[in-house]
Amino acid sequence: MSSKAARAIPAGIAAALAVAGFAQTQPAGCAGSVSLGSYRIEAQRPWGGDLLPLKSVSSLQAGSRIVWEPAHPPQKPGLAEVTAIVVPLSGDDVTVLDPHKADARAEWQLAASPAAIAIVYGPQGLSMS
Repeated sequence: MSSKAARAIPAGIAAALAVAGFAQTQPAGCAGSVSLGSYRIEAQRPWGGDLLPLKSVSSLQAGSRIVWEPAHPPQKPGLAEVTAIVVPLSGDDVTVLDPHKADARAEWQLAASPAAIAIVYGPQGLSMS
């Protein structure tokens, strides 16, 4: 093998790597990784008082309020809606609360003490059927 051929192989590999580096683009994220904007989910006890971050509240009673507050909603909210799903502490049926537009403040009052609360965001709206 001549010395020119020995030098051509590393140069060819280097050229291929350089082209691959320029051709590489930002990997596409999955649909689930789209930013919802910034928002706060807070709770207020039935007797009033300050709104507290929901994650800092250990228990809520019937009559408490859950508040969705978009701080920086998505640029194009479109049909986006948000709702709360409540699993009552009593073991009764799960309750899906009324949906609201996701780009505006939303409030829900709890009819029963919750064992669990889920906030559901539907970027194309929510089907309540």
